[in-house]
Amino acid sequence: SFNLTNVGGLTIDGISGDDTLAVQGTAAADTFTVSDAAVTHGSLQGVNAIANVDALAVSGAEAADTFDVTPGTLSIFIDGNDPIGSTPGDTLNINSGGAAVTSNAGPENDEGSFDVAGSETVSYDHIESLGVSGSGAGSVTVGATNGDDDITVIGTGVDDFTVSVNDSPAIQYTDFTSLTIDALSGDDDIDVDVNILAITTLEVNGDMPMASGGDLLSVSGTSANFSPTSDDAGSIVVDAQTITIATTEQVFFDGETGDGTVTLTSPAGADTISYAPGATIDAGSLQTDSLLPLSFENLGSSGAVS
Repeated sequence: SFNLTNVGGLTIDGISGDDTLAVQGTAAADTFTVSDAAVTHGSLQGVNAIANVDALAVSGAEAADTFDVTPGTLSIFIDGNDPIGSTPGDTLNINSGGAAVTSNAGPENDEGSFDVAGSETVSYDHIESLGVSGSGAGSVTVGATNGDDDITVIGTGVDDFTVSVNDSPAIQYTDFTSLTIDALSGDDDIDVDVNILAITTLEVNGDMPMASGGDLLSVSGTSANFSPTSDDAGSIVVDAQTITIATTEQVFFDGETGDGTVTLTSPAGADTISYAPGATIDAGSLQTDSLLPLSFENLGSSGAVS
């Protein structure tokens, strides 16, 4: 080991071999800017240039640290360390550059990884707050687990939303036009609170269910137009957002007492439309033949079904 003082710039060159560059933070609240070219620190000496290195590992210490990461040609591992479980805690921000992003849930609620198209994987552990920025044209794919998952999507803007899987922190996605939820195996509950969300594509894939009830998509908003196409597929338009549904056994709409309208659009050649009133005046269920049914509630006292 060696100590450096009064250094204007630091270059690390691995020259040859299988090299990992490890950068360790301090006991204070550190801010790191990380890429495949450099690892800089908000106030201290960082690594200004990187050459012939195969992987990066950047670690915080006791305080709430921030890691601003641009994925590239090197695999990157971010470890927030302490504090564990506090809010906002350690923060990881991913700059996708407009490329497609896949989020992968980890075995613990504060760990996982991001795969950005054209770049190596960014993995993380001990991270309490996460954000991913796009360019207004990128796509996001969220992969859950093979268990019975609870997946929550909340619209926070026209092209901004958060996604959480089970008890993991909600990840804020900013400036994306496409979202795909891959729930994988298990009886999964996917909740979507639309608000003002209006992205070009929102797909929900329940995937393979277990034996007890199947996958459930619950959507909340003011008005809904439901169009089933098979016994486990279709689409639902809630306010300004269209959601494409695949391999999902149940769909539920919560009108949030907004006095909106639920519309059932049947495919051509449909024979029978069934309506069953619910426990309250603004609740019920609709089904065309044996296609995917829709249950609804909380339409409001002036809500309507058409």
